Amino acid sequence: MAILGTLFSGEERDMISRAALQEWKKRHPSGDIEASVEDRFPSVDPLWDNNDRRHRELMKNLREMVILGIKEAAPNSKNFVKAFEVRQEKDETPSAFLRRLKEATRKYSGMNPDDPVAQGLLKVQFMTKSWPDIQKKLQKMDRWNEKQMDELLREAQKVYVKREDDKHKQKAKMMLAAVDEITKKRLGSGDNRKDKDREGYERQSSDGQGKRQQAGCYYCGKVRHFR
Repeated sequence: MAILGTLFSGEERDMISRAALQEWKKRHPSGDIEASVEDRFPSVDPLWDNNDRRHRELMKNLREMVILGIKEAAPNSKNFVKAFEVRQEKDETPSAFLRRLKEATRKYSGMNPDDPVAQGLLKVQFMTKSWPDIQKKLQKMDRWNEKQMDELLREAQKVYVKREDDKHKQKAKMMLAAVDEITKKRLGSGDNRKDKDREGYERQSSDGQGKRQQAGCYYCGKVRHFR
């Protein structure tokens, strides 16, 4: 909520709040519509605990509502919608994703992404639009919204590197399994070839001996009489 207070005037914040609640009700018709505006869109810090599952769900819902409200109510001169369309690709590094976010922020909102004001918006976008495994890790950080952008980037990089390491390990296992299979097949075919050669040799030996026995003696011609 501090981000809204920095980026928008009081009138704009009211517009965003109303638009967010209206859009939320449209998308969640079965939700508890009796909940107060303050419960869904608190104007002061609600002191939610990131370690509390219910509080994490409330924070997630609030982030979605803020984005919906800005898309619906923000002035056209600040084209945040285009900046919010940027999402991390699965094989994209966190640093490359952050660069794209900064470029989109500069291009579509006219803000300097390195300004403290824009940094707050970037942190929200970086966390909510990262790939799911990275997003899950960042959400578990205690009071992530108060961290520096560099801290979020380091945590995201750890998840990305681990994922790549796991991918390489899996590929290595598959390659080893393939090599083992090929080796077994080659060894098996070699044994079969030896058996066939042995059988052929024994057959030739027995055939030669039989022919010699049938031919008989070289001198007298009698069968089974050798000299």
